[in-house]
Amino acid sequence: MTVKAIPEGYHTLTPYMTVRDAAGAIEFYKQAFGAVERGVMKGPDGKIMHAELRIGDSIVMLADGALYAWGSDTYSQLGDGRTRARDTPVQIFPPAGVTYVALASGGNTSYALAADGSVYAWGLGRNGQLGTGSKQTATAPVQVPASPASLISSTANDVVVN
Repeated sequence: MTVKAIPEGYHTLTPYMTVRDAAGAIEFYKQAFGAVERGVMKGPDGKIMHAELRIGDSIVMLADGALYAWGSDTYSQLGDGRTRARDTPVQIFPPAGVTYVALASGGNTSYALAADGSVYAWGLGRNGQLGTGSKQTATAPVQVPASPASLISSTANDVVVN
């Protein structure tokens, strides 16, 4: 079976927006552009974690301005300050006054790019992957001195910022 890089029905570029009121945005897109809901996933607090809309022949994805995580949490890589696996989404809060605009996960370590270009990391740090000059594990986001950045990407063992 051949796997396609771009799923059927999607374009090369599919926008994903994080907004303050996803439910309100969905209603606006329906009224203004005739958008059709393809699916909506809500978090435990009722906020929209992910939604897909079809506008004409294009797909638009959006979510409320909140970060959710679930799965293994052996090294606090979910960012909720604990080390307990989660089988349902839990909201992750950035440090006070910080707004995340992009996220990257490296398996046991997670990273966030803030609106001001600062970079945060949390989770396993034993190989220096937090970028703080320490090999300590961080149970909450810590600011990385490599800031500011405009892009972030990670693999299982590395992170790249630009």
